[in-house]
Amino acid sequence: MEEDGIRYRRPKQRQAKVLMRDVARMAGVSTQTVSRYFRTPDTITAENRERISRAVAETGYFPNPAASSLSANRTNLVAVIVPTIDHSIFSEIVAGLTSVTEAANQMLLIAHNGYSVEKEEQLVERFLAYNVSGIALVGQLHSDRTREMLQRSGTPTVELLECDAPPIDMAVGLSNFTASYEITKGLIDRGRCNIGFISAPTDGNDRVRQRLKGYSAALSDAGLPILHQHIAHGQFAIENGARAFDEMYRRSPGIDAIVSNDILGLGVQLQCRRMNLSVPADVAITGFDNLELSSILDTRLTTIKMDTRAMGVAAGQKLLARQVLSDIDDPVTRFPYEILWRETTP
Repeated sequence: MEEDGIRYRRPKQRQAKVLMRDVARMAGVSTQTVSRYFRTPDTITAENRERISRAVAETGYFPNPAASSLSANRTNLVAVIVPTIDHSIFSEIVAGLTSVTEAANQMLLIAHNGYSVEKEEQLVERFLAYNVSGIALVGQLHSDRTREMLQRSGTPTVELLECDAPPIDMAVGLSNFTASYEITKGLIDRGRCNIGFISAPTDGNDRVRQRLKGYSAALSDAGLPILHQHIAHGQFAIENGARAFDEMYRRSPGIDAIVSNDILGLGVQLQCRRMNLSVPADVAITGFDNLELSSILDTRLTTIKMDTRAMGVAAGQKLLARQVLSDIDDPVTRFPYEILWRETTP
């Protein structure tokens, strides 16, 4: 086509979308039979399966799983919200969840909230709008609105890595309070009495809050003071652990032990070398998580071992069970942990 000497190409006509009724018409069956062909093929005759198969191949029809799920008031989607995707602990949880959801032909949606309860609330609201069949959250610290939305929706919900508080629905994890209490008490039993605590920030992180409470309780039960200058927080980075210990030791040179996590604890170990402090003779150090890094140095880090991948598997199994049951016998699963006493402690 030409206009004023300019040639235009006529746009191609968009091909009409093939619908289920088109397949049914071509196969000579009802739309309900076509629907059963995709959902429960064993419930229709072999002859009808063959007819529908030929019609699907000829038309190029592909079912919309989201539409069919919404019409059935459910989806094959499960969501997990983690604080960050930068930490291997959360990667292990996701791997465990994925192994369960994939086997059940469900898709796992992954989001991170940056340790923000406000961001978590927004993500939960979005996932509920997608009518997900289950939601996994890390920790038990949530906004009131998040709790209300999940409880009112009836969506199967599992909280991970902490299980001391009553759950929204279900929980899989450990007592961070007890684990921290026991490792701090272990240091006290080994003769340490000026023990510092270096961890990630407590904002949006109930696991750290519980560990700080466990550390404080162990000191209190032993008659030792809980000193503000012996407590520090830093983001997950080895150098942040080194910096926090340097500042703490300069304020309180009598520090003889540090309770921490693996990443920050390795930073403490590094800073001790820089300051010519012997580990564990001068300063004992403990971590939490049993990351691979904790055992690669000559002086291996004492730490707390927990199976986070298995926790992810257990969480996925609980979500699947709750999709078909209104209630389950064991809503809370407490996982064991192990203190690995290594060379950074006497």
